[in-house]
This record gives sequence, C-alpha cells and structure tokens, in this order.
Amino acid sequence: MRTKALLIALTALVPAAFFLTQLGFEDSLHATREGKAFFYSQANGGFEALTGIPMADLSCQNCHAPTKADGTPIDAASYTPGCDDCHAFPSTEVPDNVCIGCHGRAGAELSLSNSPNTAVAAMFADVHRDEGMGCTDCHDKNEFPVEHGASTTVFKSLLDPGASHAACENCHDPAGLPANTEHTTHADNVSCKACHSKTVITCYNCHFETEVDADKKRYYGKPPMFGFALLVNDTETGKVTTATLQAVTYDEQSFYTIAPFHGHTIARNARECVDCHDSEIIRGYNSTGEIPVVQWDSAQAKLVNTKGMIPVPTDWKTSLLFDFVRYKGDTSDPFGPLDLAQWEFMKSGADMSQMISEFATPLTADQMSKLSMNVVVGVEEQSTVPVAYELEQNYPNPFNPATTIRYSVPEVGDVTVSIFDLVGRQVTTLFEGERTPGTYDVTWDAANEPSGVYFYKLQTGDFEETKSMLLVK
Repeated sequence: MRTKALLIALTALVPAAFFLTQLGFEDSLHATREGKAFFYSQANGGFEALTGIPMADLSCQNCHAPTKADGTPIDAASYTPGCDDCHAFPSTEVPDNVCIGCHGRAGAELSLSNSPNTAVAAMFADVHRDEGMGCTDCHDKNEFPVEHGASTTVFKSLLDPGASHAACENCHDPAGLPANTEHTTHADNVSCKACHSKTVITCYNCHFETEVDADKKRYYGKPPMFGFALLVNDTETGKVTTATLQAVTYDEQSFYTIAPFHGHTIARNARECVDCHDSEIIRGYNSTGEIPVVQWDSAQAKLVNTKGMIPVPTDWKTSLLFDFVRYKGDTSDPFGPLDLAQWEFMKSGADMSQMISEFATPLTADQMSKLSMNVVVGVEEQSTVPVAYELEQNYPNPFNPATTIRYSVPEVGDVTVSIFDLVGRQVTTLFEGERTPGTYDVTWDAANEPSGVYFYKLQTGDFEETKSMLLVK
C-alpha cells in the first residue's frame, strides 16, 4: 500500500506534458518517418512502381543521427526513435546541431553559408540566421503537435495541412507589409518564399542499388545541386511556391519527383521581375517547348543543372528534361569525395515522374501566360453580350516586349484604347473606332519603348478607366 501511494505521489510530480509526449510520439512523423513511405509507394505513383521493392524491405525509415541528443552513440541494430533523439533531458532546449543531425538539407544550407567561396556563401546566407535565429525560433513546440500530445491527427507527410506550423506570416503580418507594386501584385497569389528564397537544393541521381545492397546513400557528385527553384502551385495555400526535385535510378530505370520545398536562404530584398517573367528559361521554352533541368555535359563529362527560376508548366512530364548517369563501381565501395570517373552517362529522360496533386500542381495556362510563356489560353464564348464596360488587367504583366489588353463593351459606340507613360505622355493609340457589343483583345508591342510603368486607358462616350502595367527589359 505504501509503495502504491509512493508511486502516485511521484507521478503527481511529473509534468502532464511528459505523459502527453509519450502518448503522442509513436504516431508522429519523427517516429514513423511516414513521409518517405508515402512518396515511395507505388499506390501514390512513387519509385516502388519501378523497383518492386517494398519499403518494409529497406532501411530508409530507420535512419538516425550518429548520436542521441546527449551525445550517446546510436547502435543501428537496436535503434528505436524516441524523445531523446532531440531532447537531452532534463533540458528541453533543442540546439541546431541536433536538428541538422537528421535534417541534412538544412545542414547543407548552413554549411554552405560558411563556404570560403564568397558567391556560394552569399547564395546560402539567410536573413534569419544573420539575426541570430535558429531552427526552433520558427519550428517551435507548436510545430510538433503530435509529439507533444496537442493533436489527434496522424500525418502522412510534413506537407500535410497542419503538419507544419512554421510560416512567414507568423511574424510578418501581410497587413503590415510595405506598400509597393510587388506586394500589391503578388501577395494574394504568390508565396513569400517564391520571391525571397534565393535557392532550393537537392542531391541528384541517387544510386538505389547501394541503398538496397549496403544500406548506404550514394548520390552523384558533391551535393547539393543549387542555384535553382521550381515554381508550382501549393495545393494547401493556392499560391505559387518554390519546389525542389528528387531523382533516383535503379536497374537502368530513372525517376524523379517534384514537391514543395522551403529553402533556408531567405533574402531581405526579393527577386527581380525578370527572374520569373520572360526569363531566358521561358524564352527557351517558347522556342523549343522544352526546359532542360539537368543535362549531361559531354565535354566536361558531368551533369550540369540549369540555374534560375524554373516554372513547372502544364506539360511538365514532356517539357522538363532530365539526364541520368550510371555508377560504374561496386555497391560496397566507400562513399567519398566526388569522383567523376566513377560515373558515366546512362540515359536522357525519366521512365517515371511524380507530383502528388494533394501537395502541388503545375502552373495553369493562365499563370504561364503571365510569365510570358507561349500557351493558348481558352476564352469562353459569350452566351450573352457584356452587361457593362470592363477593362481587364493586361497579361502578361510584367511583360517584355508584348502584352495583351482585354476589354468589354455592352453597346455600340466609339471606343479608344490608348497607352501613356509615367509622366502622362501619350505613347500610342491601340484602337480607335466603333465597336459592337462584345469582348475584344488588343496587343501592344513595346519593343521600341524603355522599361518602366505605363498606363492603358479605355475611353468611350460615357465610360473611362485606366490601369497600370510594367514593362521590364
């Protein structure tokens, strides 16, 4: 009886949060690593469809850091995920070096921000780290509701709605953003990171035979690939956001997946318009219908990735181009520094690709047109005449050198569509004459005009409306 009373008394001294953590941890992503299985699964269009090897036969979900949070070495044979992976009890603080013990991409970003190559260091600098912030300043305890007993939802991926709490808006209230053209144009439909993240990263062409035979990672080159970001639609927010890719080969078969990704490379000053609008990548797509993402350079005998913002178009499965390489060594070879001589060109094109629509979708035709990509945007036939005058926003905007202006007139009358510069000088008249009821498109080719803000005006006898647009060369 005394023993029972003592146990009850001791239990009362233990914080309730301790029990909540224990109750929830086994269902958390930190414990299950379910995101790997979800993306790999054949049922979800994953790489398993090519390998035929179930996730249960692989060691991927049992990955671990070299030590527990307190420095105790981990025995791989007996390892089970636990709270002590992150917490060196009795302390509840989690230093950055513990986080990056598992989160290798964040660790690579941190390491490259200290690169002796000043250009690389600048690419991976981050305004938050510059201010002394660490992982848990954004990924606080609210980031882990299952682990800490604050949620009844079991997540299958970090990309699930509610699985991640961290967001720019947690600190940066959209209502308090500086008033400028960029925020006005993009705030409602483009994520902060799409403009403020300098790069995403990825390792490339993972050699799956080494994973199967030796339980080791072997990827091409010295990771990561960087200097690029894919642009997709985030299904959860409905906004354009940054994404990365993961490519892997097995038994002469090639595969890649695309998913949203947040790079810890945030810049105070955002991208320039020309990084996304009418860029060299887009001009190449307009010319060939293709966007090379990773290519084999035969002269250098190595893979080279395209730099810049890469929009993922509606025809991404055929327009995005990838080359893959073959490892010539043995799966038992130690993985060391980059040895290009051990890799050779294998093939162009992926046997299979994946983008899970639950998390991301390609850009729409309308979004592509706003980036100056050549697409046909369908216009629904008018079943009735317009009921009012309307001047729509030009597209694309910003533009170079041409843009389209759409307007509607509900009755027969004289119509004028004119262009003015920032000081009010009339640059040109696009149309002047009579229009019957309907919706019309008119195109302005500004090849001979300088970059800047311009205004276009629709004017009739009883109606006048003006909108602004941006020419960027």
